[in-house]
Amino acid sequence: VLINGVLLNAVMGAINYSFGLKNGGTPSGVYQPQDSAFSGSPASAIDWNSLGEKGREFVATAPSQATIETFAGQGSSKQPNRLYAGLKSAPTTQERVDLLIKELDRTGASKRQAVLIAIPTGSGGVNAKSVQSVEYLYHGDTTTLALQYSYLPSWLSFLTDQDKAREAGKTLTDGVYNWWSHLDPTSRPKLL
Repeated sequence: VLINGVLLNAVMGAINYSFGLKNGGTPSGVYQPQDSAFSGSPASAIDWNSLGEKGREFVATAPSQATIETFAGQGSSKQPNRLYAGLKSAPTTQERVDLLIKELDRTGASKRQAVLIAIPTGSGGVNAKSVQSVEYLYHGDTTTLALQYSYLPSWLSFLTDQDKAREAGKTLTDGVYNWWSHLDPTSRPKLL
């Protein structure tokens, strides 16, 4: 009881705290996007500083419309939307999901070809290559959204935060599906 209850909780609290401090950083070369297509932009209800390190990296490193146009062909591309809520964006998982649903409406995601739900790693990182493949396939006419559920790296999160991961994935998927299911079936985006 002492080891499992007190000692383990104290150690995990210290580890979580240290990774939480790292979450406050911003990777080199990453800057707040000014385009309203992104969470954390000046037009967004989600504050840039609340996204966390991995969230700031995710929204700020989306391919530009010009880059996608070089791949897709002249005049056939759009700037992909990237939406993200970090642990500090709102107090609860449901409130973070609610913010993301508002972001879907704010950015016009219902008029996109596809909406992609990306489940991040434990510390909030999103596999950029997987998301970019969808963005390029749809010529940028996409919205991708993700929700941070932990400060811990994946292996440690797997050992200690499995319930948080399941809750975040289910709450996000349910929220987005509910939003999507109320759109006109003849014109709504594909849900991926």
